Amino acid sequence: MLHHMLFSRLLAAASAVVLTVLSFLAPPQRIPDDDTVVRVGLCYGETGKSSITMHAAGGFTLGRAGADGWTALLAVENETVIVSRLQSRPITGEARYVNAAPAIEAAEREDGTVFCENGIYMVAKGLSPAASEAIFTVSDENGSLLFLYAGAEALTLSADAAIEFPADETLYSYRGRIECRPDGAQFSVINVVGLEDYVKGVLPWEIGTNESDETTKAFAVLTRTAPLSESKPAHLEDGFDVCTGTCCQIYRGLARTDERLERLADETAGQILTYEGHPAVVLYHTTSGGATCSLSEAWGGDDLPYLRSVDVGEPYTEAQDGVWTEYLTMRELTSRLRAYGGVFSALTGTVSDIRVTATDCYGSSFVTELTVTDNEGNTAVLRYSAPIRQALGLKSANFTLTPLNLYRPNGSVYHAGVRINGRGYGHGVGLSGTGAAYLSESLGYDYTRILAAYFPGTMLKTLA
Repeated sequence: MLHHMLFSRLLAAASAVVLTVLSFLAPPQRIPDDDTVVRVGLCYGETGKSSITMHAAGGFTLGRAGADGWTALLAVENETVIVSRLQSRPITGEARYVNAAPAIEAAEREDGTVFCENGIYMVAKGLSPAASEAIFTVSDENGSLLFLYAGAEALTLSADAAIEFPADETLYSYRGRIECRPDGAQFSVINVVGLEDYVKGVLPWEIGTNESDETTKAFAVLTRTAPLSESKPAHLEDGFDVCTGTCCQIYRGLARTDERLERLADETAGQILTYEGHPAVVLYHTTSGGATCSLSEAWGGDDLPYLRSVDVGEPYTEAQDGVWTEYLTMRELTSRLRAYGGVFSALTGTVSDIRVTATDCYGSSFVTELTVTDNEGNTAVLRYSAPIRQALGLKSANFTLTPLNLYRPNGSVYHAGVRINGRGYGHGVGLSGTGAAYLSESLGYDYTRILAAYFPGTMLKTLA
């Protein structure tokens, strides 16, 4: 009862100002995406939201998402709005409207709030608790309700200005529009942004401002290609193309802007890397430590001809983390491998022997098979360089192992640990930032030659 009374009061407070902050769009306007867009997951899963505050100069247009665009439903003048997910069901009369205009008029007459469900407008006169149902509420900064929304399609917020809100603990601004995708009692937050704006939001984080023009343009092409290549299908079930982390590409909207980076991105506008007419799978890393690692030897799976090992003469010894050494005792090795789990769950004792039993079959020195034995006679074998790097917690899987032996008084050998001599930083597949800088600055390569060197057999294509 108290729950119902509280929301009735909120609805009454909102109705007094509804005509000054709402404007109708009649009929609802379907707005297609003019250009290629990228759907970036900002908050989802464990980072999903139950409520979020957004700000945009000039106010917002609210709508519902679609596969190739969105439908504008209603506009609000408020420059700050609070979007929340609430487990309630609106109490409505029998009247139904196909446009917002009569619903807004009826809400003003009836002291209610406009409610839209699957494209049909109603007037909500109260809210009742509903354990199995949830709706979106849009409120002003004082908590007065402006709009209620329910439906299978995501709630969309668009603005003429950048949309600002805290995706994590930091306040970020984003171009494009924001989709709030229902996920039970919470919702995912997705930034739908034009491909070129996405590239400009990635470059400051993935390459920075210190690389040459040609290296930067090569990265711009790869940054543009990556979300189109369908190489990361894991996020499709989450409702977006890419996330903002290192498993995809670091993206923070307008948090960093640089005129030079944006100019270089514009000079390659629309250009992507293709193989046999399709967007190529593109990867990059900091330093390979010599020849790059082949894709199929890093993670398994498809053996792509243009992602086999190449050696461009990268001067890795001059790079930060180009050459490194790490010492691990057998106990430390045991701890790391047990924490990784997987095949190493078979090891019940302390590691007594660890060996490199295979390297990249296409010629690089990346370790692609690691065989480990414990003092109880158990053996575990881990394949592929990327999980090997992760299991050992190393900068790269481009390394060699040297046993560190101690001798007991009786002359027997005790394997105390290993010395790991490593080269490079990152997974080692695709373009090396250090190598690309060398090709550009020392050999005079332009970005097209840099890309051809690291992705042989691919072609540049300009999107229509």
